[in-house]
Amino acid sequence: MVRMKKAGIAISLTLLNTVLILAAIFILAPWKNIAENQIAQTMKEYGFKNASLSISKLDQKHIDIKNLQFGEEPVRINIPRILMTYSIDDLRAQRVHEIDIEGLTLTMRQTEQGWAVDGIPEQKSSKSNPLAIPLSKQAMKSLPLSTVKIKNSTLKIEAQSGTLTIPLNMSFQTQNKPSLSFEQALMQASAEGLRVSGESKATISLEEEKQRWAGTWGIQDLEVVQNGEPMPKAALTGTLSADKEALKIQGKVNCENKICSGGFTYTYPFAEPEKASLVMDDFSMPWHEGTVSTAKVIVPLAGGKDYNFILSIRKASIAKLMQDVTGENVKATGTLSGKIPVTIKPDGTFSIGKGSLTADTPGILSMPGQVIPGSGAQMELTRDILEQFNYSLLSLTTGKDENGKFVIHATLEGNNPKVQGGRAVKLNIKLSGDVLDFISSSVIVLTNPQALLNKERL
Repeated sequence: MVRMKKAGIAISLTLLNTVLILAAIFILAPWKNIAENQIAQTMKEYGFKNASLSISKLDQKHIDIKNLQFGEEPVRINIPRILMTYSIDDLRAQRVHEIDIEGLTLTMRQTEQGWAVDGIPEQKSSKSNPLAIPLSKQAMKSLPLSTVKIKNSTLKIEAQSGTLTIPLNMSFQTQNKPSLSFEQALMQASAEGLRVSGESKATISLEEEKQRWAGTWGIQDLEVVQNGEPMPKAALTGTLSADKEALKIQGKVNCENKICSGGFTYTYPFAEPEKASLVMDDFSMPWHEGTVSTAKVIVPLAGGKDYNFILSIRKASIAKLMQDVTGENVKATGTLSGKIPVTIKPDGTFSIGKGSLTADTPGILSMPGQVIPGSGAQMELTRDILEQFNYSLLSLTTGKDENGKFVIHATLEGNNPKVQGGRAVKLNIKLSGDVLDFISSSVIVLTNPQALLNKERL
C-alpha cells in the first residue's frame, strides 16, 4: 500500500510538473511574435506588399493589433489599431465577433486605367462579376463576423479634377437586425473653382421581406462656394436603397428661406454600371435677382451621349444680365423672363440653342456706345437713342451667326425723349460679348450637374 501511495504521489507530481512546464512554455514562448509573422506572411500571400504589424495583446478573447502597415513607398497604408474580439466557439467556426478599426485613411484615385485604392492589390480577372449584396439574414450569417466598427477614419476620393473627403465613423451589424450606419460628420469636396462642405449622415438596414437594404441619409448646412461666390446654404434629405438589381439614391434640396429647391434620383445598375444615371427634377435657384430653373433633366453619367434641357429664367435683372453679356456698365430697370435650350456634350462642354428672354414690364435702358458695333450715321443715331431709351418692348434672342458663332440679338421698341423729338423707334441690335462662360460659371448646378460629380465625372 505504501508503495502504491508513493507511486500515486509520484505520478501526481509528474503530471503537475508537466502542466507547469507546459504553462511556462505557453507564457514565456514568443506567441505574439509568431502571430505577427504569420499574419504578415498571410497578407503578403494575398498581395499586400511589405506587410508589418505589432500585437500588444493576445489571449482567448482578444487580439489587439497596432500599426498595421502595407503597400509600397511613397504610398503606404497605416492602421493605428485593429481590435478583434472573439470566443473559443467563434474561432472554431472561423469567425470573429467584433472588429474595431481606428485611424484608417483610405485614398481612392482615378487613373488612366480606372479607379484604384492606394495600397490595395488590384484584382486581376478576365471578367468582372456584378456586385452581389446579401439580402437575407441567412446570407448575412455566412459572413465571418458579427460587427465592424470604424472610428476616426477617412475616405478620400481623388478624381482627375477634384477631391471628396468623407469621414468614416460607422458601424456594420450583420446579426439580429443587420444594419449599416454612418455617424454625422463633416464631408468636403472640391473641384476647379468649386468647394462643397456639409454635415452628412446615413442609416441603412436590411428589409428581408422586400429583399433589399433601405434607409435614409442627409446633409445639413451644405455650403457651396463657386469661384469665390457662396450659394445659399442648403439641406439635403433623402432615401437610399439597394437590391439585387441596383443602388438608388433619392433626395431633395432645400435652401435657406426656401429660395432654392429641387429633387434628384441617382441610379447605379450593378450589372450594367455604364447605364448609371442622374435625374434632376424641378430644380430652382436664385439668379440675377430672379430665378433660374429646369424641369426634368436626365444626365447619362457614363458619358458618350449629349443631353438636352430647357433653362427657364424668371424675372432676372436686365441690368445685371446686360452687364454680364456686354462686359460694360449697362444701366436698366425691369426684369426679363423666358426659356433657353441647352445641350451638354460628353466632354462637359455645352451649347445654347435658339431661345428668347422678354422684358416683363416697360422700363428704361442706358447702354454705353461701345456696346453697339459698326460705323456710319445710322449706327451713331442708334448709340444716341440708347443713351436713355424708354422701352415698351425689350427681348433678347440667342442663336448662331453665319459662321456658327454664338450671338445675342436684342429687339427694342420705345423712344428717347431727347432724340428726334422722342419719336418711337424699333431697333434690332447684335450684341458683342459671349455669355457661354458666364452661364457656365453662374448656374453650373443647372447647366452642367456632372461638374459637381467630377467636372466631367467626379
